[in-house]
Amino acid sequence: GLGVIRAHSLRFIRFLMVGGGEAVCSSVAVLVQHLAVKVPDKAEFRREAAEAIVSLMVTLTGDLYSSSLKWFVWYAHSEKASNRLFSLEVVGRLMYTTRPEEMEGTMPDASTIHQPTTGMTPASTAEPSPGPTTPSSPPETSTPATLSTTLPNQPISNSFLFACIYGRCGDISASVRAQALKTLGDITGEQTGGVKEVLDTIISQGKATRGKLSLTEVLEDETLDLSNVDFLPSNEELIQFLRRRALDQSVFVRKSALQVLENILKTSDSLLADELVEVMAEHCRDSSLAVRKQMVISLTELVKTYPDKEGLVSTWVQAVSPLILDVEQKASEKVLECRFSRCRHRSGRDHRCLQPASPEGELEAVPVRGGRLGCSNP
Repeated sequence: GLGVIRAHSLRFIRFLMVGGGEAVCSSVAVLVQHLAVKVPDKAEFRREAAEAIVSLMVTLTGDLYSSSLKWFVWYAHSEKASNRLFSLEVVGRLMYTTRPEEMEGTMPDASTIHQPTTGMTPASTAEPSPGPTTPSSPPETSTPATLSTTLPNQPISNSFLFACIYGRCGDISASVRAQALKTLGDITGEQTGGVKEVLDTIISQGKATRGKLSLTEVLEDETLDLSNVDFLPSNEELIQFLRRRALDQSVFVRKSALQVLENILKTSDSLLADELVEVMAEHCRDSSLAVRKQMVISLTELVKTYPDKEGLVSTWVQAVSPLILDVEQKASEKVLECRFSRCRHRSGRDHRCLQPASPEGELEAVPVRGGRLGCSNP
């Protein structure tokens, strides 16, 4: 099928890159841009194109990889929402993909690549076409700007990629906001080595407030040392931003923002403030069924992570248990499923640990119309 043809084509391109010289690698870098520009605006095509682009980018030399990555950051600030949407797909995958510099012995450097013996001029020596002239006018949808490899490129850190995704969480388009927050939810949920390091930096006590940061202006300044730029927001900035996004008009934005908040709270118990848990508890009464179900799952996961936090258990009882009487059957089923899962989780814990209140005691504390929801003895 088409999937086999696509896989063979990518494998053939990677084979050409091994012995084709820097000219082939530069051509592949341009091919990556054209794939991004020509991809249809459909979720399935975006996913497959992003996988193909990432598989090609990780085999590029260090300079070309950095140039391609910077191009996608520019493309994430394009005027067209579909372009920004696709850029987030690529950048998000690169956050938890092995970096070229981490692939020891498999990633050739530009100085060690065998150059073809023909009189062909490497594409890297060609005059690059002019890129965007202002931060508000990134690469357009017609033809991407050719990458320039005449100047050394600084390596792109995970902090830079995180800042790109975080910046798009406040996009004017609801679909882009939702995709950016979903991407943040995926990478904070996975918490690979690079992502864990980024989160540790954000939640550290000495992290200064970042303020407003324009990545396009940073990229325009070729003399700027990226290692000296603070790309990451502070813990307070991130939490306040997520609280605002949790009140967004879009259901998918609210759902994704609350998912990111859950992942952040599970990172460290020092972040488990009562007001943040209350934010999640309030959304158990959200008008959207999807958000209510997500909050049942999120609060249950937090209770499993911090079973000895009595305040968290009490909030779980007050917010989740009443949804057993939800008008939507799926919400009721999700509450029962999570309640059964929590009982199994509690029964499997060490008997020496502090046990939360019994299910009967929890149910007696749930306020309902006409009294309390309790268990009557037969």
